[in-house]
Amino acid sequence: MQRILKKVRCFNPEILKTAANLTVACLISGCVIALVYFITEPLTEKNRVKYVQDAMQSLIPDASSFSPIKNHANWYKAVRGNKITGYIMRVKTMGYGGKIMILAAADTNGRMLDYSILEHNETPGLGDRADKQNFRRQFRGKAIDQLVVVKIHDPDKIDALSGATITSNAVTYGIRTELEKLISYLQTNKEDK
Repeated sequence: MQRILKKVRCFNPEILKTAANLTVACLISGCVIALVYFITEPLTEKNRVKYVQDAMQSLIPDASSFSPIKNHANWYKAVRGNKITGYIMRVKTMGYGGKIMILAAADTNGRMLDYSILEHNETPGLGDRADKQNFRRQFRGKAIDQLVVVKIHDPDKIDALSGATITSNAVTYGIRTELEKLISYLQTNKEDK
């Protein structure tokens, strides 16, 4: 028992002081980080929305506005005057590096116009080439049955990116799947065509 009391008496008050200082520093740092987050989050969201709108406009430049399609939160009609000029679909797919977010544009007949990758974690120099013009160009004007990745060149299909077949397949599969849903929707909803 005396041994325990000796250890307690040897307790250094500097340790308690240091622990208290570190706790206060952590609390202040946490509050500052939270404050910065709450101040910048609305601006970040505003910039994110503008980025998506600019990407939509670049995919269908002749559209004067984009309106959401009822019951399809990730689809938009591209409109000029009273005429629908195309459709934009948000596509989520899984690539080699994880989630890939894409905006894909189709004409009123369900053919691909173009796409833009909004976010990805693909390998630099390999999978990230899926957002370059050389790869994107292959999708333009393609019908749904032509959205197939091949390793040997075929002008009617999509050539895989060398060293990034998983990314090529992911982008193509994601776009094809969403395009199939859009075509099915348009066949049953003629007023949106």
